[in-house]
Amino acid sequence: MNRRVLKNFTLSVDGHGQAGRLEEYTPPEFAKITEDFRAGGMDIAVPVELGMEPMEVTFKLFDYNKTLLTRFKDKSIPLVARGGAEDSATGEVIAVTQTMRGMITKIGSGTWKPNDRAILEITAKLTAFKEEHDGEVVIEIDAENMIRNIDGQDVLAGVREALKL
Repeated sequence: MNRRVLKNFTLSVDGHGQAGRLEEYTPPEFAKITEDFRAGGMDIAVPVELGMEPMEVTFKLFDYNKTLLTRFKDKSIPLVARGGAEDSATGEVIAVTQTMRGMITKIGSGTWKPNDRAILEITAKLTAFKEEHDGEVVIEIDAENMIRNIDGQDVLAGVREALKL
């Protein structure tokens, strides 16, 4: 059985690479907002999709980085996570790229202790996210332009057309 194992990763924040500083990166989770709907003639309620939950990323740095601390003032910054995923059977490595835009909403300085390193933890709420595997778009979500493209199908295209957006 072939498995793609993410072997390593890095992150760029507002054009500043964090290789050698990045300790941990948590990509966004995707969650649909649903409401149960049950009308006459229905035995059980069915979920009705009402959009998506907000997306956010978090990352931890082994670097008390002044440049990142000052980005707290910005309304929107670009973030790019890059990883290398290796096929366990063939050894082929593919590039996994997550390109995002968002606002830093939380900065934590961790705990300061003698003879222990302090970790800078940053959370950003996203307005746009795109994941590519070797240049092929797998997921693209753009809140401001009402795009949700999954595997080449924009599931919001019909709604945008109805709204003449």
